Amino acid sequence: MRTRIIIILLLLSLAACFAGETPRCLAFDGEQNYVYIQNTPLNFTGRFTLECWLNIHSFTSGGGILCNGIENTSGIISGYGIFTEDSNRILIRLGNGTNEAGVVLDSVQAGIWQHLALTYDKYKNDEEIVVFLNGKIVKKADCNITPGYVSGSSQNGLYLGKTSSAQPAFFRGMLDEVRFWSLVRSNAQILSHMSSEMDSLEAGLAGCYSFNEDSSSILNDRSPRENHGLMVDMDDSCRHISYAHLNTLPPGDISFNRLVLTWGCSPLYSAFHLDMSADEDFSSPVAGFPVSGITTSYYVVDDIEPGTYYYRVKGEYENLSAETAPWSDIREISTVSDAATPVTLGAFSALKLERGIRLSWTAESQTENSAFLLRRSCSDGSPDTLFHIPGNGTQDHRMQYRFLDPSALSGKTYFYALHSISFSGTVEHCASLVVSPEDNGSPLCDDFRLGEAYPNPFNPRITLPFSVPGAVRITLSVYSSQGRLIEHIFDGEVAQGEHAVHWEPGQLPSGVYILNVRANGLTRSCKLLYIK
Repeated sequence: MRTRIIIILLLLSLAACFAGETPRCLAFDGEQNYVYIQNTPLNFTGRFTLECWLNIHSFTSGGGILCNGIENTSGIISGYGIFTEDSNRILIRLGNGTNEAGVVLDSVQAGIWQHLALTYDKYKNDEEIVVFLNGKIVKKADCNITPGYVSGSSQNGLYLGKTSSAQPAFFRGMLDEVRFWSLVRSNAQILSHMSSEMDSLEAGLAGCYSFNEDSSSILNDRSPRENHGLMVDMDDSCRHISYAHLNTLPPGDISFNRLVLTWGCSPLYSAFHLDMSADEDFSSPVAGFPVSGITTSYYVVDDIEPGTYYYRVKGEYENLSAETAPWSDIREISTVSDAATPVTLGAFSALKLERGIRLSWTAESQTENSAFLLRRSCSDGSPDTLFHIPGNGTQDHRMQYRFLDPSALSGKTYFYALHSISFSGTVEHCASLVVSPEDNGSPLCDDFRLGEAYPNPFNPRITLPFSVPGAVRITLSVYSSQGRLIEHIFDGEVAQGEHAVHWEPGQLPSGVYILNVRANGLTRSCKLLYIK
């Protein structure tokens, strides 16, 4: 009997040893504590990706969230870094000591967990820097700089929680699951893996820090490089229970009076609490909310009044109350009768090829997208042609689409209108463009860029920026939403670089107009909203 008791106790002890840990994060006090990591394996130059979960408690100017860079006397950084700035901003900097590029994220929320990712690819023609927040692209920027690093400085190294300067600025907040990659991770990879633990043998993983270990002085690197860090002025009190790896997702289903609320999460959460309100400040809760004890990563809301709502979620661990757990980000959601356009279109372009006209478009996000309907009209009055292109449902990351129209004939002007069809059958117009005989030519300018028109909506004048990689003839025209030519704004040669054209509709009525830009066989367009 005694032997049996000893065996049982031994098994319980072993079970406790191998039980899953409650995830932990590191809390930085904004005054003196930080982590130092020897930086040589993390001195990236060509391509890289940075990822982390963060919860910012206060926004101080220049506070170092992640810093592998040193400023010279002119204030230009060598290396890279992510910093807090005042007014709820995050600043991302890359430089080589001579030149520097930066990206600013505005209106970043404090006090909630968010996933931040940055990719850099110097081999791209433009938009070398891409920034993601909670798996969604929020900023892109040109960066014609290869990061450079100072050698032989006593300040060399990668720091979490402070800058590397002689008079450092510290970060006040929490970090979890910091990852470094020696390659560019795709939008889909970032979105699908940001809430899961990485396999240490994952290709390109150069540094991976989870903060779950009990040691109070060494921060273990779970990547194959084993580039461990040193925790400075940080003891076990700096290790807090982590409620990261939790964020709202686009709804799984939307109808007139039914919503399916979804969220991404770590599998270590045992249950979830869900809150829903008619107001963004949650002062008008929906009947029956908050809901506790949800064990799935979705929740079905039936028979709800049509309208716009807001929801948030928080997770709990086994044997730990969720009372003190923070809420996730807040997501706006609308029923079908009150929903916005289900597709957020990024770009819509056409390129004339020998085998036909190739149309390309990107959807920055899409909700309940069953298919795309492409309507082609011709200047000769022939009947319209309709093309049906399958959609991809609900996606919160960029999707790219291409379609070749092989029946388009040379010498004719075509008007293309792109529409999105939802699962409920709702048809929404997304964009339009015109392809003319004058668009013939080689795709020399396949990478010319049409910037974002501003202000849009506008009155009385709008600015239309664009850039070209070399000298080229370019035409800017405005059409009605039905494809009727309104005005040729510009037609002529432009030199390499950035340009801008202005347009004033004058006595034209309020409404949606289509800007059409053509350069050497490539056509791009965007919608302009004129409001008197």
